[in-house]
Amino acid sequence: MQWSKFYAWYYSNLKFREGVDALIVEYNAIISEQRRQQIANEKQTINCLMDIMPEDLRVLDQSTQYYLRQLRCGTATESDKASYELQQIKSSVDDLKYRLDSKASFQPLFLDIVQLSTSNTSKWQVRWDGSGGTITISDGGIYQFHCEDNSCRSY
Repeated sequence: MQWSKFYAWYYSNLKFREGVDALIVEYNAIISEQRRQQIANEKQTINCLMDIMPEDLRVLDQSTQYYLRQLRCGTATESDKASYELQQIKSSVDDLKYRLDSKASFQPLFLDIVQLSTSNTSKWQVRWDGSGGTITISDGGIYQFHCEDNSCRSY
């Protein structure tokens, strides 16, 4: 074997290894920077979600506060929106049921909301008859109501 060929191969391999080593260092730096950015973004999102709620929004229920936080921080998904809307409907239905049972007044717009089903077992049926009507609940409950001046009351 000629020593000149051996040295040429050795030095060319050494240059190749130096080039590969430099690429590995560059790759690791890029991956490290991406990970650092990812951690910074996650920290920013967590800080946004954990931030103190403005005083005027503290009177809202927990699900509304959480959904508003998600909207503000840009983390709300379609699933979060659907969940929030269903929670609002359920809350409206529960509120109307309480108002019907206690004979308290309620806004007529509640009747539009409760006609939507919150589950397969809870269906409400509203029948208008002039300025009043009846509400039938799937558990057999029937309520009669009367509305005047944008306020309704069961009797």
